[in-house]
Amino acid sequence: MLRWLPIAALAVGVVASCKDKATRGPAATAPEAPADPSLTQRIDGALRACAAAPDKPAALQAALGSPAAGRPDALLRAMQSPHRPLGERRCAALGLRLWPDATTREGLSAMALAGTDDDLAGDAAEALAATGDPQVVQTLIAVAGREAFKLRRRAIRALRDLGRHAGSREACRVALTALATQGGPRIVESSLQGLTALGGPSDVPAFRAHLKHPDMLARQRATEGLAKHGGPDAVEALGHALSDSFQPVAVAGAQGLGRLQSAAGVAPLGAYLDGDGRAAADAAMRALGAIGHPDGVRHVTPYLFDRDGYLRVSAAQALGVLGDPSALPHLERALDTELINARTAVLDALAEFGRRASRLRPRVVRLTREADLHPMVAAAAARALTSMGPPPDAR
Repeated sequence: MLRWLPIAALAVGVVASCKDKATRGPAATAPEAPADPSLTQRIDGALRACAAAPDKPAALQAALGSPAAGRPDALLRAMQSPHRPLGERRCAALGLRLWPDATTREGLSAMALAGTDDDLAGDAAEALAATGDPQVVQTLIAVAGREAFKLRRRAIRALRDLGRHAGSREACRVALTALATQGGPRIVESSLQGLTALGGPSDVPAFRAHLKHPDMLARQRATEGLAKHGGPDAVEALGHALSDSFQPVAVAGAQGLGRLQSAAGVAPLGAYLDGDGRAAADAAMRALGAIGHPDGVRHVTPYLFDRDGYLRVSAAQALGVLGDPSALPHLERALDTELINARTAVLDALAEFGRRASRLRPRVVRLTREADLHPMVAAAAARALTSMGPPPDAR
């Protein structure tokens, strides 16, 4: 287990070592391998093509093709060369991400920690993450301690990407937990986002600690993390998130309640829908559908007749998922809408009910006889009638 200290202290040893290597020039950090003139020429051409192309990964892959011996060495030398245009050097870094190789770790670490160009340093950090080598965790933490804000965020994202490799996951998770307690709002936000991707139930305290962060994006990431990893005891906190003035926080709270599928989530979701809140109404209705409690019907049905056509569709879909017969009279009345998407959604909801909605067959048949019926509505009506089963006189 790594022992976590403030970022600056953690970075000292790694930075000192890499700065010493960096001052000895590019040749000192590149792996020693004989240069193949044909490969060098091929890479030169590939980097020029990549730098000029809008789709750089595709251009580089097309120019270099399948992996070749010596390629990582040549790409690293190209990336380190101060005489090359910056665009070509960055394409070389892209190549090291596309074809990662652990032998480039030392040279990439030097560039990430002591490079004078922040874009190249960030590229180097991402190339290190692509190797999947758990030994680069400390280096990435040290990069996250550098002055440049954009570089720090890229280092944190690199930790997240590195953590997707099984052998590095735990070390990266612990690192992101530590970083979430340090730095400004954007560093906290990025760290929590990475922790959401890599973490688990044991990281819930880290998310809870930032639910009331003054920065709205940090609150969003904390709520998303709790929504993904929280258990039944997270219902109350996720319910509070619904009242947040920043829409993505409220949406994350609703999605979390839907994921938990706890009956305890019906009350806060219903209160939100019954009140003035509309920003997360779609997510709240979907959550009630996922929970599947019949009490959700009375909170959703008013939205079948909302002025917002999109919310009408969401309400119909939620009622179809809920499948409670008490919704049928409301769905029947909603068939009178002239909005094509909403009408289609209501018919699809009736299809979800199947034979339980068979008493509405005459109403749906009458709808199919309307003049100038839109093809989308006609198709949905056919699906509904099929799901209701054959008419009584055909049985």
